[in-house]
Amino acid sequence: MIKLLVDGVFYQFANTGIARVWKSMLPILAETDEFEIYFLDRGNAPKIPKIKYIPFPTHRAADGPADSKLIQEVCDHYKIDIFTSTYYTTPLQTPMVLMIYDMIPELFNFDLKQRMWM
Repeated sequence: MIKLLVDGVFYQFANTGIARVWKSMLPILAETDEFEIYFLDRGNAPKIPKIKYIPFPTHRAADGPADSKLIQEVCDHYKIDIFTSTYYTTPLQTPMVLMIYDMIPELFNFDLKQRMWM
């Protein structure tokens, strides 16, 4: 069984389209025998059966490196096989899957040198 850690960071920001995508996907993933799902709950996370919730500090963009270090510590503690985030957070070493939702930053010429867009 694959241990998957999901960072629910987007739920602390909004309950819009991205949150709805994850709220639709997570119950399906949780019902498979392929995944054991752990979820970093930073606030306002949907409660889904068969998912193990881990209370986690609120995300602040300025805390990027420290946040990544803390995520990695959780990955190491729970022996996580793969990490994914609802909104662009990262561990330091654990393999991850990144879901790209759109190309708005590129289309609207956001400053792509900011860490959150890298």
